[in-house]
Amino acid sequence: MSYEASQVSEEFRRDVQFTVKVMHLHSDCSEPELCVVVTSASNEVADTWTFAKMSHKLTCIRDLRSQYAGICGKAPTVKMVIDNSFYEPPDHQLIGVGF
Repeated sequence: MSYEASQVSEEFRRDVQFTVKVMHLHSDCSEPELCVVVTSASNEVADTWTFAKMSHKLTCIRDLRSQYAGICGKAPTVKMVIDNSFYEPPDHQLIGVGF
């Protein structure tokens, strides 16, 4: 799953890598879960997705790939595709003012 998403990301020149890790997502002593760490080198963003979220995003990535292949017949040659299926841009919020 992560390998396929990384390959499509490379085809679309998105500079995003997907890595599978086992992590504790909750602060209580629950069982570790299978997660995917999504890293965007160009935007310096790293995020952790659950297996369910990665599965949904991979479906969106596959749809995007098939739509593009249906229109152009090949993988993109430049960074033409603007889509947030590969990662979610950070939503920074101001939480205070420094003096």
